[in-house]
Amino acid sequence: MATNFTTLYDDVMPEVPGAGTAIVLHALRRAARDFCADSKVDRVDLTPITTIAGTADYALTMPADTDLVEVLKVKRSAGDCRTPWLKPVLVDQMWDETDTGRPLFYSVSQDDVLTLIPKPNAASSIIVTVALAPLMTANTIRDQLALDWGQVIAMGAKAMLMSMPKKLWTEPAAAQHYRYEFEAEKAKARLSGVRGKTRAPFRTVPATIMGR
Repeated sequence: MATNFTTLYDDVMPEVPGAGTAIVLHALRRAARDFCADSKVDRVDLTPITTIAGTADYALTMPADTDLVEVLKVKRSAGDCRTPWLKPVLVDQMWDETDTGRPLFYSVSQDDVLTLIPKPNAASSIIVTVALAPLMTANTIRDQLALDWGQVIAMGAKAMLMSMPKKLWTEPAAAQHYRYEFEAEKAKARLSGVRGKTRAPFRTVPATIMGR
C-alpha cells in the first residue's frame, strides 16, 4: 500500500505561509528521494527470479514510481539452504563467461541488470532485496516509509523551502535547524537499516530476462 504526499502537507504548509501545493509537493519529493537514497531504509524484496539454465543476465524491475538505489542482498529461496547467500563482485572482475553451475556471485550493471556467476545450470528461485527511492514524478511513498519517516521527510522539505531566497516563507535560521534535524534523522535511518530495525514514528515541534 502507498501513502500520498498530500498527507504530509499539514506537516509543512503551516510553517511556509504563501507556498502553494505545487512547490510543497516538489520539496517533499526531493526530500523523500534524498532521504531514501542516502539512508537506504526503503527496502523491499523484488518478485523472485526463476533462473534459466545457461542464462546469466536478468533485468530487475522496480516497483512503480521508484528507482533502484542499491541491491542489498541476493539469495536463493528458503527451500534451498545450501550456501543461500550470493556474494557481490565487481562488474569488471574477471570471470569465465563459459562457466556454468550453481551461482555463487552476482554483479549489477548501471542499467539494473543482475548477472549471476557462474551461469545457472538449472532452474532455481533467486530473491533480490533492494533499496529504493521515489521518482521525482511520484505522488506516493510506501506506507511503512510514511509511517516511520514521514515527519522527517517533511523536515527536509521545510529546510529546502525556508532556504529559498526572497520568499514570504524564507526563514534561514529555521531552514538551518530543519536541515540539521533532517541530516541527523537520516543518519539514524542508515543505522537502523544496518541493524535491520524499524523505528517509532518521529515527533517534532515547529522550529524481464536477457539472454547471454
